[in-house]
Amino acid sequence: MEKSLSIIISAITATATFLHNFVFKNINKREDEYYEKVLIPFYNIYYYNSNINAVKFYKKLGIPVSAEYIPKYLLFLLKSNDEEKLKKILILDYLLLYNNDSKK
Repeated sequence: MEKSLSIIISAITATATFLHNFVFKNINKREDEYYEKVLIPFYNIYYYNSNINAVKFYKKLGIPVSAEYIPKYLLFLLKSNDEEKLKKILILDYLLLYNNDSKK
């Protein structure tokens, strides 16, 4: 009984370690890249010019569509050329991913 219990606990521990190391860290890495490469440059310009065209801005960045860190909903908005919704989404994503004390 004790042997089987220790094997089950070891399997659960190994699975949890795998999930943490490969899945969750990868998600955080993607979010960090998205934040640094798209959201910060956008917000720096938006702060001084709220009339910025978000679609033109994104295309000017030159980030390929196949970039792993770009959320799929962003690609949909770019394809539909919906400038206002894209701007709102970028601002919301910036606020949600902004590293502040409340996230700790």
